[in-house]
Amino acid sequence: LLLVVVLPASWAAESHLKLDFQPDIVPLQLNQTLPSLWDAEPNTDKNLALAGLLLDRNDSFVQLYGAGDWPFNKTIPLTSTLTTVRLLGGWSPDYCPPGVPPQDFDVVYRNNSTRELVYRWNLLWERLDPYVYNGINMVIVLDNVPFCFVSDPQFGTYGQIKGPDSPQEFGDFVAVIVQAMVTRYGKARAETFKFRVATEFNNVHGHWNDTVAKYVETYGNVTQAVHRVLPQAQVGPGNFCPFYWPTAGCASGRDFALQAMHELARRQLPLSFLASSYYPSTSGTAARDEPFYDLYYPALVAQALQQIRSFSPAWADVPLELMEFAPFVLPAPGKRESGPGRFAAASVLAVSYTLAQHGVSKIYHWGDTSRLPTPTLGGLLGNGRLWLMSMAHRTRFALAGSLLQPAQPHRFNTSLPQPYGFGFVLPASREPAPVAGAAHAAAGSHASSRWQPPSLPRPPHQTQAAAAAAA
Repeated sequence: LLLVVVLPASWAAESHLKLDFQPDIVPLQLNQTLPSLWDAEPNTDKNLALAGLLLDRNDSFVQLYGAGDWPFNKTIPLTSTLTTVRLLGGWSPDYCPPGVPPQDFDVVYRNNSTRELVYRWNLLWERLDPYVYNGINMVIVLDNVPFCFVSDPQFGTYGQIKGPDSPQEFGDFVAVIVQAMVTRYGKARAETFKFRVATEFNNVHGHWNDTVAKYVETYGNVTQAVHRVLPQAQVGPGNFCPFYWPTAGCASGRDFALQAMHELARRQLPLSFLASSYYPSTSGTAARDEPFYDLYYPALVAQALQQIRSFSPAWADVPLELMEFAPFVLPAPGKRESGPGRFAAASVLAVSYTLAQHGVSKIYHWGDTSRLPTPTLGGLLGNGRLWLMSMAHRTRFALAGSLLQPAQPHRFNTSLPQPYGFGFVLPASREPAPVAGAAHAAAGSHASSRWQPPSLPRPPHQTQAAAAAAA
């Protein structure tokens, strides 16, 4: 049974993306890895410089959650990879101390007399060193463009949102930055970095308020620049702000995203991953809620990524990832809780299964702790998701052959101590008992004796036409 989501006529753009959806849950295959629930943690702006997420591995909070076996002095509990959002600068004034302009936090500026670029290497290294030297895998995010490359900078929700006046000059700047990383950390280490060009570039108010052509030119120049220095480096476009159903947060950015990806494919530009954000939430009131207990939505996110990947045969094998993920409960207007309690832990595990069934390989999480009014455990308390991670990590050897068996870590550089891998791998499958009784008899003589999982629920926003087509 194929469920076709009927979209409004205004969505019938030249770069139309069909959202045909197969609602049957597909059983995972033997040894198929589930997405790593804690593979990465987004870190932004001033938090990078403060190394705010790093804790001593002997810290009581780290020990409580079973992350004290990290082979370096500092760790982000149960996290192996970090995305460096707004690494280059382009910050919002809201993130800066009073009276200090955001331009002062860019890693580069232009000499007023010579117009040459001047680098603030100290800013770049204080944002990277604490994590690189403590074994964290890095996603180098090249998003907010520094002010010196933009003649008419514009502020959005998260800082400077215009593209560079000259994508070629910006690409040359990126090549200098990447070469400096090779010099500082060594080529073997730098080759393990991923490079992401933008953050949610189809979010006009938050991240990119420029043209499709400007984004494509910027992506092409940055990709070439990175590969001049590191020919085998992984480079990919920004994670999409969800636009996959009419009430999604960035539904208005749908055409921008699809046109940009079609143009990347037409120009045969390489990419090493495709990623999206996904923030399921529920309050029972908001019209655009995508409840995190409704598995239709994560499946649709994954399926949309699969279809975008099909734009180019050269992209056929690139991994699909969620580079921002957090389930939210909205208990009251203006209040938001990031996945608290055992219900959130169970729902995240169910969402992870759904994503794995539809080809997503990694989930980048954030918002796993809450602040306490007391100094106990450093004033931190893990939410339901962190407890789930802790349980899986603690039992990764004790439950050999059971559901929560760990995946093998990726050995990116055998000369360095290795962070642990966090994926789940299913054990050998057990044949389920045949369905018994009248229900099985009614299925007909040709029905399979294997247990058939239930279909996913239909979307709450499904139109009458879609329901009729599905029937």
